[in-house]
Amino acid sequence: GFVIVDDRIPVNTESKQPVFGTCKNAHELWVALIEKAYAKLHGCYENLISGYIDEGIFDLTAFQSEKILIRNEKTGDFPHKLI
Repeated sequence: GFVIVDDRIPVNTESKQPVFGTCKNAHELWVALIEKAYAKLHGCYENLISGYIDEGIFDLTAFQSEKILIRNEKTGDFPHKLI
């Protein structure tokens, strides 16, 4: 199916920067527009919070992804758990 979105992107009123996903090049909007379509598909941006990137990749491509957790060999810690 299709998800139709407009080109209005949520921005911070003070910084005038997009609130959610962005590209390195400020003139590119494809990340923000894909994220907006994905949020619309799931009801709202709030429903995307705390999601897993591998689930999003699967939704967008229909290809199964593999999650690889990298562990610090010296400490045994997983860096993503330290945040």
